[in-house]
Amino acid sequence: MSQYLADIKETEFFIMDEEAHHVCTVARCKEGEEITVFNGKGLQYTGRIERIQKNFVRGSLLKKVPLRRPAVELELFFAPNSRTGLEEVLDKNYVKGYFKKQDLSLEGYVPKSLNDVSDEDEDEFCN
Repeated sequence: MSQYLADIKETEFFIMDEEAHHVCTVARCKEGEEITVFNGKGLQYTGRIERIQKNFVRGSLLKKVPLRRPAVELELFFAPNSRTGLEEVLDKNYVKGYFKKQDLSLEGYVPKSLNDVSDEDEDEFCN
């Protein structure tokens, strides 16, 4: 059974926008059909669709689904082959706002600010 990201309120769920489009157009779910919904914060339920529209789905929650811990926890690490390679990746991500300077644990590294980026670099970083 497919799972859908939803806004979960006491006894109801609401699915909106792109996720609702996926429910009604791609998965072709119908009113009365049971689906699994989750809120992305640890709650997961089986629910029944009561109202379905192109960009909105409303339903009632039937039963809480217990969350299962994964059998294996996986952590990914980036291993660049040179200091300049690492700096390039960090600079691009810093300029795009994916992290802040205090998120780095690399001693002595100071990311480029937009003021320090040349026009060529800015085109590469910001596109």
